[in-house]
Amino acid sequence: MSMRIAFMGTPLFAVPILEMLVEDDYEIAVVYTQPDRPAGRGRSEISSPVKQVAKKYDLPICQPISLRRESEIRTFAEFKVDLVVLAAFGFFLPKPILELQKFGNLNVHPSLLPFYRGASPIMSALLRGDEETGSSIFLMDEGMDSGPILTQRSLPVAANDTTKTLTDRLSQHGAELLRETIPLWLDNKIDPTPQDANQAIYSGLVNKADGLIDWSDSAMAISREVRAFDPWPSSFTYWEGKRLKILKSSPIEGNSQSEIGTIFSTNASGDIGVVTGDGILLIDKLQIEGRGIMSIDQFVNGYPNFLGAKLTQK
Repeated sequence: MSMRIAFMGTPLFAVPILEMLVEDDYEIAVVYTQPDRPAGRGRSEISSPVKQVAKKYDLPICQPISLRRESEIRTFAEFKVDLVVLAAFGFFLPKPILELQKFGNLNVHPSLLPFYRGASPIMSALLRGDEETGSSIFLMDEGMDSGPILTQRSLPVAANDTTKTLTDRLSQHGAELLRETIPLWLDNKIDPTPQDANQAIYSGLVNKADGLIDWSDSAMAISREVRAFDPWPSSFTYWEGKRLKILKSSPIEGNSQSEIGTIFSTNASGDIGVVTGDGILLIDKLQIEGRGIMSIDQFVNGYPNFLGAKLTQK
């Protein structure tokens, strides 16, 4: 069967999914991705990872600022696609576009829907301490990740997973699930299953300020934040007026007579921890403003007055 597909995606998560479609010889009529954005100190325009891959394969590229304008809807209609595959595109599809495709619009979402609809499902799974997440292929409607599910598959969350490592695994996981799903869907061998809206959990947008550590939280909660906010926005605190990123940590049970936020040596082996609202957060890797990443041993050797100090929120 001749099948014209429009692919829509933007970040690295979407790249293995696009590459799978190319490898499986689907005809990619067009790739939609978000406009180039200024980035870095020079604020030069940077293309999305999906655009870079599309250029490598000489695929047609569209970068609208919205798909709601009549002109953009007409442009899309001219590609005459049979199916849309979307993965972390970043824009909602209006009803006129949703209704154009014979085989609908498939979204590859990195959670077990209806859990973690929305913008940050991977972070949300880590913040909640889930032991399992997964991929969902669903048929898009006008809601936020609310359409009927075609296929789902679970994936264990490793104890040391960060958003980066889990995103890498889920992108491959979702691509493989989509590879199996498309032929079944085209052959009318899947009955879409409506989501239970009563079970829905939403994941909101994360901003830089969310990375600020509240040391009155539990060591377990803070350690989850450290993993969830890697690589962005990073978990951070302040010491002597400088921003200090906590890049790797682990929680242990225990208490201290010292104030919350105080740094101390926890045992004879030299582990360095911070007093939290519940338990101790051991620090393994960190980075102070203006310097490179260091192990805790390197840091204490360079800043011996770190022990006994107190970390703050500003």
